[in-house]
Amino acid sequence: MLPIGNLHTHTCFCDGKDSPEEILREAIAQGLDTLGFSGHAYVEGDEECCMSPERTEEYRAEIGRLRALYGDRIHLLCGIERDYYSPLDRGGYDYVIGGVHYLRLDGELYPLDLRADVLRALIREHFSGDPVALARAYYERVAELPEKTECDVIAHFDLITKHRDNENFFDSETKEYRTAALEAAEATVEALLEAKENGEFHGKDGIDGKDGIDGKD
Repeated sequence: MLPIGNLHTHTCFCDGKDSPEEILREAIAQGLDTLGFSGHAYVEGDEECCMSPERTEEYRAEIGRLRALYGDRIHLLCGIERDYYSPLDRGGYDYVIGGVHYLRLDGELYPLDLRADVLRALIREHFSGDPVALARAYYERVAELPEKTECDVIAHFDLITKHRDNENFFDSETKEYRTAALEAAEATVEALLEAKENGEFHGKDGIDGKDGIDGKD
């Protein structure tokens, strides 16, 4: 039997609701073999969703405490989800998830997955109403994630399509969009691309379209 686990887990230390111990107990109850916590690393300008440097130390200490208490019942890992704009913290994580959650333009930080109206305004005001121009800017940063974040896994590769079931800003069938996405995929080929079975970020059709990102399978 294949081991069952989850490595992308947020808690009340960042933008999650529950404590690490509450989540850990539920994971054990559900029969998980491995649980990895991945708090959002600090990004200047977002004190709401990310952990401050001080909070990060508390987070690491808490995962260490839980590992000592529950390590004989579940394989527990301490990871971090490091954003493109996060400072590079080399301090002893079991793994690093890399992601692009924002664009920083003219000194301002703009979230890409907060609300559809925020994304719509960003396209209109900073990309002259051209969604493909935003997509290119996004995927250019995704392509740089392995170098910028030293990540092992890339999260929600196509995060900008999060709102597609309600308001589809991007036509992923166009050559321009696919070129930007494929170039990012090729640049990050050595990192694992995280998959979400419930289609939370990919709509209902998988990554960027009905037949996969390259339309072949």
